[in-house]
Amino acid sequence: IRKVAVFVNGKRRKVVRGKRVEQVTIRRLPKRTFTVKIVATSNEGQKTISVRRYRGCKKGKPRTRVRNQHQHGR
Repeated sequence: IRKVAVFVNGKRRKVVRGKRVEQVTIRRLPKRTFTVKIVATSNEGQKTISVRRYRGCKKGKPRTRVRNQHQHGR
């Protein structure tokens, strides 16, 4: 994973770039219900998008999908 972008309620809160990004910490989360979306980009351009809903201390089930990079010109 080369780049990770974290969105809270649709607003970008944090972007981390590096050779091997394994963990991202976000601070000052809302007290009410909120949605966290994590977009992880690999070095080949493949994007893994994970969306999870939090209600106070309770975490919802993550919904994850993978978007492959399109091969143009082949």
